Amino acid sequence: MKLVKKNQKLHNPDSPLLIGEVKDDDVVKEVNEPSFMGAQTLLKMDKLIKQKIAVGNTHIPEPSFLAVITGNPIAKVRKDGVMVIPIGALR
Repeated sequence: MKLVKKNQKLHNPDSPLLIGEVKDDDVVKEVNEPSFMGAQTLLKMDKLIKQKIAVGNTHIPEPSFLAVITGNPIAKVRKDGVMVIPIGALR
């Protein structure tokens, strides 16, 4: 519980990252990370579920959020709303 409270204090609501923030002297590089494929698959599934709900062909509830669990150590929320969660954050 102490770790959760510590991480909550590190959260900046104006930052796209779940923990911490991007500083002026930080270098941000766009890379093709493994979570990209998982996120693309999630977005396709979300779209399919919403289409099925719209026509009444399913009883699956609409997802409340989309997340990918990855080995990458950086947690963030992508521009498309998919959360990237490091497996280490699930301890």
